[in-house]
Amino acid sequence: MWQSYAKLNPIKPEEQFWYDKNRKKWYSYTSFDTSMIDRFMQNQLDGNLALRGLFEPGYANLGTAWSGQYVNLDYMTQMGGVALLDYAYRFSDRPDRYINYGYNSLLASWALMNTGTKKTDFGYWYRGEQNDGAVGWAFSPYQNSRTYMNYIKVGRAPWRFDGEIDHGLTGGIHGSGVYLLDDPDFGLIGYGGNVRMDKDGTVSIIPFDGVRRQVRIMTPVRFSVELMQDGFRKDYPITLRGTEELSFCIENRSDKPHNTTIRAEGMPEGKYTVMTDHKMITTFNIEAGNAHHPYYIEVPVTDKHTQVKLLKTN
Repeated sequence: MWQSYAKLNPIKPEEQFWYDKNRKKWYSYTSFDTSMIDRFMQNQLDGNLALRGLFEPGYANLGTAWSGQYVNLDYMTQMGGVALLDYAYRFSDRPDRYINYGYNSLLASWALMNTGTKKTDFGYWYRGEQNDGAVGWAFSPYQNSRTYMNYIKVGRAPWRFDGEIDHGLTGGIHGSGVYLLDDPDFGLIGYGGNVRMDKDGTVSIIPFDGVRRQVRIMTPVRFSVELMQDGFRKDYPITLRGTEELSFCIENRSDKPHNTTIRAEGMPEGKYTVMTDHKMITTFNIEAGNAHHPYYIEVPVTDKHTQVKLLKTN
């Protein structure tokens, strides 16, 4: 979203911003109303939510993008869900209001996949091993309906051909991760992972999102960690001790020694030490006012698994 970029990277007035070669003139903007960024973002958010079963959260409606009266679960379901999750993490003072809808959207369009086992003849909607793993363009919720092309009639099922759902599935993978928040109804909860807190307040998160590369923390402070390569180790906890320590284990997915880049965003102001397998790798500082700007850390991954700790030292 361009408005997200505008919020995180303040725009300054500029003369001779760009030159039109055809009209042979410069265009400038010497002043502008920054409140328009917030208004546009709110309009986008309201429009996004209006498609997602906000007022009628039935099992077939919640999270889906209704792009018309006869189709749902299309590619905008997951892509719009990613936008809701980003808004919840970056801008909302009540992330619980949006993560529920966003994560529902993130998962929804996977229902279009036709898959199964030999016992189920490899699919519920379209039988046969040749159809195993295929995915439809969108879903018809009605028994007698049509596709975008009026002359193609369909029943209640995923469409038998594909169009843009690859964009949706890409969005689903892009937004996959663990979202940890303090929900007003359920308490401490993790979307995309199992969460436990011990008597000392240490939080353990087992990621189950399928990609295992991203964790977004909403409490006690808001920050995120993303692995640009490899992934978090399967069935192994990501551990959070207040605001002082985050530890996790990297799973080597290339089967050879290399460096993995960690993208950290929103880390509280202070000095940090990075350790892998009990060895100090580097230190870095997060200065006031730079919380929303990502910091990139390279760590060596030499074995099948590498233990990493981010320690706040002041």
